[in-house]
Amino acid sequence: MKRVIFIVSFLFFIGEPSLVHTLTLTVDSNTFFFSQPTKWDYDAGYLEAIQATELSISSEANWQITIRTDNSSLGGYGKPISDFLWRKSGGSYQPVTNANTVVDSGTAGSPAINMDYMLLLDWTEDKPGDYSLTLIYILTTP
Repeated sequence: MKRVIFIVSFLFFIGEPSLVHTLTLTVDSNTFFFSQPTKWDYDAGYLEAIQATELSISSEANWQITIRTDNSSLGGYGKPISDFLWRKSGGSYQPVTNANTVVDSGTAGSPAINMDYMLLLDWTEDKPGDYSLTLIYILTTP
């Protein structure tokens, strides 16, 4: 059985608000761990974590939240960052990149956004080891 430990940590930035607007981003956890993959996970080709993170936004103006990573790989043997996928719960998965990608946007208010994560697995490529990724969420006014 292959041993893979995967850790995701988060960095949060809030865009520079104007003098009359307040933006607040709260994340329910700064660290997320996938479970240890099993034979069945490798057969399926992925690990999935539904509603792994909740992003709470409070904004007095229109807002936009983006996601990216500054990592060049997930570590280990150089597992590509494109093997880590994210989505707003209920949406379609897409790979994390080094570019800011819009997660969601909205008007003034206090919405909560649940995030799902998926890690692609490969019997032939993935090696036992520790893998990690830092996700950066940025909340701004558009």
